[in-house]
Parts: sequence; structure tokens; C-alpha cells
Amino acid sequence: MNRSKSYNFDIDEYDEDAFNQYFEWLKNTGPLVTAFASFDPENNSNAFGGMSISSVATMLLGQLDTYRIELEAWPYEARAEAWRVMGKRIESHSKIFERNRQMALKNERLSEDVRYMISDIQLVTKDNLFPEGI
Repeated sequence: MNRSKSYNFDIDEYDEDAFNQYFEWLKNTGPLVTAFASFDPENNSNAFGGMSISSVATMLLGQLDTYRIELEAWPYEARAEAWRVMGKRIESHSKIFERNRQMALKNERLSEDVRYMISDIQLVTKDNLFPEGI
């Protein structure tokens, strides 16, 4: 007995919104990293509606990995065009993020796991977006 199945579905080659989503995250959520610079878990236990600072960090920072993974899957030509249009702004917002990250990492009141999450964030750079060169 032979059964032939036919599946009809579309697979997107890449997430066309990933670059815009990454940029919006970097521009809008990235500055919130400064909140970690002065956060004191002992005095701000209800600051996030009862959520732990670790949960908040995971929510805010975890999205960035997804966007980066999607961007790395883009075809070279699409990455090159997006970088041509947005590269300077990405680099400028990345500098702001890095400054804010360094301030947050100096906050010794944050737990080790939160500081690790903050230090482990990998931003999109020209070098990691174009390992084959541009």
C-alpha cells in the first residue's frame, strides 16, 4: 500500500521584519538598561509589579537574541542593503547601549545571574552580521 501525502505550505526564507524589530528594540528598550544601574532589589521589590528583576531582565533582553539569529539567516544581499540604510544608526544606538550596559554592570546590588545576562548580550555589529566580509 502506497500513500502519497501532499503538503501545501509556505516557508519564508527569512524574517523580513527582523532588522526593523532589532532596531526598534535597540532604540526603545536598550536605554532601559540604565534602570539596572541604580536598581536595588532590597528597596525596589515591587518595582516591576512583583516580578523578579531576573524575570524582567530575561523578558527585556531575551528578544535580542531572537532578532540576531534571524538577521544572521538573511541572504547576504538583504543584509548588505539593510546595513547600508541603517548601519550608522545601529552603530550609534549600540554605543549608547554599551555605555548603559557598563553602568548597569557596576551595580553590585544586582545578582550575579542578572549581571551575567546583561554582560552576555550580543549586539549586531558589522563584523558578526558579515562574517564573510562586506
